[in-house]
Amino acid sequence: AAFKNQNRPMCAPYGLFFVNSKKNLEPVAIQMYPNEEEEQHPVFLPSDPPHTWLYAKMWFNCADANYHQAVPHLAKTTLSRSHPIQRLLEPHFFNLMAINNFATEVLINEGGGLTKISMAGEKGFFEVIRERLKTWRMDIEGTLPADLKNRGVDDAEALPKYYYRDDALPIYHAIREYVRGMVEIFYGDENGDEVKLKEDFEIQAFAKALVSTEGGRVAIKGVPGNGTFSTLDELIQTLTSIIFTSSVQHAAVNFMQLDEYGFVPNF
Repeated sequence: AAFKNQNRPMCAPYGLFFVNSKKNLEPVAIQMYPNEEEEQHPVFLPSDPPHTWLYAKMWFNCADANYHQAVPHLAKTTLSRSHPIQRLLEPHFFNLMAINNFATEVLINEGGGLTKISMAGEKGFFEVIRERLKTWRMDIEGTLPADLKNRGVDDAEALPKYYYRDDALPIYHAIREYVRGMVEIFYGDENGDEVKLKEDFEIQAFAKALVSTEGGRVAIKGVPGNGTFSTLDELIQTLTSIIFTSSVQHAAVNFMQLDEYGFVPNF
């Protein structure tokens, strides 16, 4: 269904893309809304009149920009300050809480920035976030190699010039190796003392909090161990996902906003 923010319409489009002979990803068909029972919606093509095709691409980009702002950017517990895992995570959350708090005051509040400048508005954004959280999984969308495979964009031969994938993967693997090294200093190597991990009440409370619905929380699906870290690899994968998402992934979806939204019809 279309979102309405101050009577601004919003579509929910489908797009079909094709890698052409120059290895560029090109749109070849756009439908503004999914067909529902007897209500059928037209499919727009590059062969349509130039302005018709241009407007179809603009509406598609607008929907994509609003989804990007809602889910990859906005949507995604406490250990003691002396805990090694807390010390590992802290640098990657530098100023994050302050930014999040500021956003609730000026960006995603009622009548705030999103209401004024976006098509979906804060209510539409929260509706998209709620729907996405029903299916989002840390072990798929929150784990870069699995996410790329799940979206069918992991093959560099089939889809060249996907620079996010090509730049992010080496950093992801570097983060994972860094996390592994730090975890093994405290808990021992991969064949080491997993008893120490299982008896660490703070880290087990952290694992439980990630999947808890207590107090109205939204549980994170697909957390390795599902609330209990039994192996070092489960902890390493979880920490890698958290650090990558709060640093590399956030930078990728945040710092390109002017390039994308500076073209007003996109937003």
